[in-house]
Amino acid sequence: MAQLPFSLSLPPSYRREDFIIGDANKDATSWIETWPDWPRPYRALNLFGPEGAGKTHLGAIWAEISGAKTYTRLIAGEKLPVTHGEAILLEACDSGLYDEEALFHLLNAIAEAEGSLLMLSRIPVSQIDIQLADTRSRLRSLAAQDITAPDDQLFKAVLFKLCADRQCVVPETVIDYLVVRIERSYHAAFQIVAALDAEALTHKKPVTLGLARSVLADYLASDKA
Repeated sequence: MAQLPFSLSLPPSYRREDFIIGDANKDATSWIETWPDWPRPYRALNLFGPEGAGKTHLGAIWAEISGAKTYTRLIAGEKLPVTHGEAILLEACDSGLYDEEALFHLLNAIAEAEGSLLMLSRIPVSQIDIQLADTRSRLRSLAAQDITAPDDQLFKAVLFKLCADRQCVVPETVIDYLVVRIERSYHAAFQIVAALDAEALTHKKPVTLGLARSVLADYLASDKA
């Protein structure tokens, strides 16, 4: 079998209709759907969970709903201007790329402008090692909701949905095989389904368990390279 081009970027879709709700993310989804009725004074929410749990997808959905501006870092001395009612999305808030004082000023600006703030992180922002007491106290006062990695039922639904979007017919036995063997993340699901579809189209044959084994072996080998 020809080596599949796993080095190519295969970006997942972050459309609302492509997000599947399950036990792992239903509470987080409810928070997004109830915006802008978030607790004041900051009208802010921290969504946290492991990599691949769907934080970025939910953040993208919220940004589309709210018209939020997205930031991936705040540098020292930066004071973001926040207009009345403006929404701000901060990604990877536990990455160390957010200056403590700049974050303090942003939280104050959000409150004063009656804006909204969504913070995405792997761990709760209340547990981040913050030296500035004022920033630390504000982060600890924010509403927070965890997102766990998808369970088997949700992950199967995600794989079936991705296959259906590509009009790629995949037997349930293949889905069951993949669910317990690939990384439990939406990005991994998108990658493996794209690879299955590409291989089936290239060789003009249906997706079988044997094909899935071969594609998965190449995928795992590429991932380790």
